[in-house]
Amino acid sequence: MFRQANQLADGLYIIKSIVISTSLQLGDAGKYMCHMGNNNHVDVTVFAVFAEKKNVTFEWKMKRVDLSCNLSTLDNEGSLIFNGWHYGSFPLTEGSRYTIVTMTRFAGKLVTSNLVIGSPIRNDSGFYTSEFAIVYPHTTLSYRCLVALEASPIILIPPRSIAATIGHTATLTCIVISFPKTVVTWKSDSLNLTNDAFRISYGHFGGHNNSILNINDVQESDSGMYSCFAKNEVFRHRPHRSIRIYVKSRYEWVFPVLMLIFEVNITVILTIVLTNRQNKRRLAREEKIRTLYTEMEETLDEPVNVSQAELREEEVESPSEGNRMQNSPLQQTSSEDNIQQETWHSPPEEAIIE
Repeated sequence: MFRQANQLADGLYIIKSIVISTSLQLGDAGKYMCHMGNNNHVDVTVFAVFAEKKNVTFEWKMKRVDLSCNLSTLDNEGSLIFNGWHYGSFPLTEGSRYTIVTMTRFAGKLVTSNLVIGSPIRNDSGFYTSEFAIVYPHTTLSYRCLVALEASPIILIPPRSIAATIGHTATLTCIVISFPKTVVTWKSDSLNLTNDAFRISYGHFGGHNNSILNINDVQESDSGMYSCFAKNEVFRHRPHRSIRIYVKSRYEWVFPVLMLIFEVNITVILTIVLTNRQNKRRLAREEKIRTLYTEMEETLDEPVNVSQAELREEEVESPSEGNRMQNSPLQQTSSEDNIQQETWHSPPEEAIIE
């Protein structure tokens, strides 16, 4: 029994008397009377319920999970009303994965509530709450029945390696899925790492203690293999994953930048050289074509019109080829002139008749 007296103004006192029961039994429910003296008393009612529940363990490739909470009152006055299932603070409704089945018996004195989860996954682990209302003639109370879906710890595959710069901070994260939550321990090349206020510090991710490892002011000696181990208080299974840290100099970025600048300059120089060479070839080809048309004008004694486009499109073959002048305009013109000359000097038809 615990008593406390608080003095108020004008000599008034407030007296509190508390009775604590360490192990409530089925027969402890009912009305209690607190006597204050001078025939003053206060009636106190103890409301009690009996809950029957069982935690479920997740297994790989389970087809369904059945969570249940059976609730009954320990007196004849109250009645129970089922208010639904919750996962954390989110209410669950009937759907493709969740099926809720309730049964009420003995005029509301006993309520059975079942939650069926189809095709569960490890992320479904955690506390599920079945909520009830206990209705009495003059008051209504609420009761939350907690049922746990437990899962052994598993560590998601981290990156195989990370690069850290000397003088900076390297952060390693061990992503764990389990319920209850785990405590993560870290090792570096088989040596346990301890919390160091100057160099080593830990953080929490997803509610798992020490799941983040921070290495401040990275040195070259910090290079190596780091492993994280996850373990909770329910399962003996202790999975682990490893991450390798490569330490690089803070000036290591200079060499790739210089190489990039060198490659860009080489590309620009080669482009300029090739462009100049093509321009020289084009000018030489156009000059040969102009020379050819100049010779034609001198031979025919007539101007020959040629456009810039024709100069560019005209194909001039090398002098070593035997048929270079067979199809040239100058050769064709000379042949026509010879024909005209032969026709001009032919004898008249009268001379041929005689």
